[in-house]
Amino acid sequence: MFLILILDRIQATKGILLIYNLTLDRKSCLLWNLYDDPPVLAYTFPEQTLEPGTFLSLKCTATGTPLPQITWSLDGLPVTEGLRTRVGDFVTSDGFVNSFVNITRLQPEDGGTYECLGSNDISTVAHSARLNVYGPPFVKPMRNISVLAGGTLVIRCPVSGYPVEKIVWEKGE
Repeated sequence: MFLILILDRIQATKGILLIYNLTLDRKSCLLWNLYDDPPVLAYTFPEQTLEPGTFLSLKCTATGTPLPQITWSLDGLPVTEGLRTRVGDFVTSDGFVNSFVNITRLQPEDGGTYECLGSNDISTVAHSARLNVYGPPFVKPMRNISVLAGGTLVIRCPVSGYPVEKIVWEKGE
């Protein structure tokens, strides 16, 4: 048998749910914050096609409780900072996390599928979109992939440059 009490008058800024297990010899109590919320992406970046040499700023804005952590990837690998690439974020006074990737002097190799991932203790939410940069096609190095016999294998070809007319797969020796 469980007795459920909501103690909003004791701690007015947070809803606390207390559950007492009355069938055990000792008191057992569970505290849970009723106001924890999964992350929600309030703003996401669009698919874009740009000229080389231009400036790019991709932005994702998320909210949630606790505040979400936003991470970025390009073609499934973490975005790394360099001389032309900066990744950062800041929190607004109304509880939004604004995260960005800024790239100066775009090159065709910067193209690909960018993804922002917002995570907190409750769940994870993601958005991805393609960035195309005009230039000759370029196949990026691929990481090794393993699969168990009978399993499903999905291989994506991380290509940049634009336009890409076709991609041809060939089996090696």
